[in-house]
Amino acid sequence: MRLGTVTAGIRNGVNMVNAGVIGCSAVPPPGLVRHGIVRGVFARSVHVALTDGAFLTLGGMQLAVHPASILWPGFAGGVEVGREMDVTTEGLYTEGKQCTPFAGMAVFTPSSWCRPMAEAERIVSAVAASFEQAARIPARGGFHEILLRRLGAAPLGPPDRLSDRLARLEGDWCSDLARTLALGDWEKFMRQAVDGAGMGAGLTPAGDDFLAGMLAALRYHGRSRGADVVSQPFLENLARLAGERTTPFSAFLLRCSARGLVAEPFSAWLSAVHSGEAATAARQVRDIAGIGHSSGLDTLSGMLLALQTVMGERQWTDR
Repeated sequence: MRLGTVTAGIRNGVNMVNAGVIGCSAVPPPGLVRHGIVRGVFARSVHVALTDGAFLTLGGMQLAVHPASILWPGFAGGVEVGREMDVTTEGLYTEGKQCTPFAGMAVFTPSSWCRPMAEAERIVSAVAASFEQAARIPARGGFHEILLRRLGAAPLGPPDRLSDRLARLEGDWCSDLARTLALGDWEKFMRQAVDGAGMGAGLTPAGDDFLAGMLAALRYHGRSRGADVVSQPFLENLARLAGERTTPFSAFLLRCSARGLVAEPFSAWLSAVHSGEAATAARQVRDIAGIGHSSGLDTLSGMLLALQTVMGERQWTDR
């Protein structure tokens, strides 16, 4: 399936129910309550830290739905940091009052794997088409800019500029990861990957987004072909160790990626690639580019590198 599973409605061009959409991991089982406190308030979203170590993202329908998000058309923000919130099967509550009922909302569940998996050459073609689409997007910084620089589509400035020195360091880190992944040296790969955690600024640093993309792609590819690239415990341990070196919210998203709980555009892209749908995968890159300023493209860069490597193709990190 192309978009994972969205029950009670479909997104991306098909009418969605007006009530909104809930991520599959956002709501507790019947009879239980998830407690949380608002820890981040932004122009388009609110982030709630739950007492079980997870986070919820609240926002409007313009955001990409994630398994841990609750999105609805009437979202207006205005929630202050420190506000307590509760989630039940019936809705979202604050100060004992229901602020968002869940009745009629769609539920998003990301695709876990593609069956049947397309032939290798079709997957390679879909990755290449996505790569070409990403290369046409103006530089956003982060690993997307490194990708463009390696293609010669964005110039590398003088070596004394801090941004360019950092770009060289990040590019070298990508190259090292690709080489180690190709060799299957998992102990070294773990060390190198963890070294990139927390690299960059923002709520989800670029290094974390890149790692999240690699984790999700390695997991999905292994399940699609019926033979793991690396084991599930390995992926989850890598996410745990990387999470110790970054922000709590970013650490949570890394853990989600290791379990395949990714936002809808990433799920749709992985499914399209492994179905060999090159045109669909390339179109999905545009939705991915709309996630954050560079977070979506940083994550895509990690997914591209992982799949190019495991498919035996020349990586974009190669000069």
